[in-house]
Amino acid sequence: MVSIEKIASMNPWWSKGSDFAGLDSDLLAYNSERSVIKFERLPSFYSVLKPGMIYLLKGPRRVGKTLLLKLLIKKLLDENVQQEDIFYFSFDTITTSKELDNMLRDFLSKPPAGIKYIMLDEVQSVNGWENVVKALYDAGMLANAVTIATGSIAHLLKQEM
Repeated sequence: MVSIEKIASMNPWWSKGSDFAGLDSDLLAYNSERSVIKFERLPSFYSVLKPGMIYLLKGPRRVGKTLLLKLLIKKLLDENVQQEDIFYFSFDTITTSKELDNMLRDFLSKPPAGIKYIMLDEVQSVNGWENVVKALYDAGMLANAVTIATGSIAHLLKQEM
């Protein structure tokens, strides 16, 4: 079982609000003068997100998927989304769908102030993750949530080789 401390460490805005951006290494690098990546389309990306929808972002590692999620989190906080309604988890360390199911059910069981935002980063590491998300969707638990899952395509490229 994933500890609440680990989950809280991946969601620093729960305790720091939008001040988390000043401590996040990805956002600090993005905002530095040396950054070569700039997301010009974040406002339009943000505007198409609808509750009840599941969005998938896939691509090679290190192209900016995680950075895009963190920029979105910062924008949500700037738009006054309650910090407790934003959930992020990077799946580099867990591999069971049961752990994913438990985490999401726990997050979704808390009463929302508004729309909930669920960001599952590198979710391809969890075998059966899509079944967990589909079961929650089918049960109506994601009706008031925007769910975004990212995944690396490196494993797909490796299989083709």
